[in-house]
Amino acid sequence: MDPRTVADSLIRETLYGEDRICERVVLCRLKPHATFGLSVVRAEDSGPFAQNQLDALSTMADTLLSLLDKHRQIVSARQSYNPVSLEQLPQIESVLQVSTPKLPRREAQVCARLICGRPMRAIAEELGVSPESVETYRKRAYLRLSVANKQELLLWYTGHL
Repeated sequence: MDPRTVADSLIRETLYGEDRICERVVLCRLKPHATFGLSVVRAEDSGPFAQNQLDALSTMADTLLSLLDKHRQIVSARQSYNPVSLEQLPQIESVLQVSTPKLPRREAQVCARLICGRPMRAIAEELGVSPESVETYRKRAYLRLSVANKQELLLWYTGHL
């Protein structure tokens, strides 16, 4: 597709003008569970696609779209996966407060919610503190527990059950 042929000037300038795109190829896949596509564009500096580049895209289209589908599946599974239930918050907090090293109550509350997969903003709302305070409690707890991220925190917790 040549963006210069888009009739609506507002759409043409909004989607293609700022980046100075001269050509766009869209690869699409329709499936019962998902419809998605990959947009490949060329800037004016590079000029339009050569025929051998279009042929290469055509050859790779199925593989590229399969990769996109797999990515969608992984992201969907990750978003719905919660290894620890929020109902376990009191138990998790108590483990964090009696373990060695012991965490102060607020740090334990923040870490327990992180273990349950809660986002930082939600933790701030639940505890009635600012997102900056949640970040401070998280950093202090990570230092006390000698962990660097949520995955290490979860491993630390499972090792103390």
